[in-house]
Amino acid sequence: MKTKITFLLSAFLLTTATLPAQEWTVIYDGKSTDAFRGYKEKTFPSKVWVIDGDAIKAIAGRGGDIITKETYADFELEFEWKISSGGNSGIMYRVAETNGPAWYSGPEMQILDDQKHSDGKNPKTSAGALYDLIAPN
Repeated sequence: MKTKITFLLSAFLLTTATLPAQEWTVIYDGKSTDAFRGYKEKTFPSKVWVIDGDAIKAIAGRGGDIITKETYADFELEFEWKISSGGNSGIMYRVAETNGPAWYSGPEMQILDDQKHSDGKNPKTSAGALYDLIAPN
């Protein structure tokens, strides 16, 4: 059976599952970051990421990736997102904690302000693209 999860990163807005709760593993409930930790860290990087309303938001000018504490082998990812004006971020999945940054091992779905960021001009780097590989349809 597939495990379905609700996932949230960067300035993304939480979505609520439309299927019965027993069919979903909710990893962000709009209140707690307990399911996350920093990439290559043991704890959640609260100096880089904050809860703002019901969203997890990166603090402008501070970098750092967050990952789920649990590993998911088979899943569907459902979320809503919003991005600041001119913003550029992404959701990486199937990431392995190797010697390099997260993007060395995991593909990224681009989260972008297409209107105000230069990557929005190229379909393969626009919002929703599998970054620099496949344009969204």
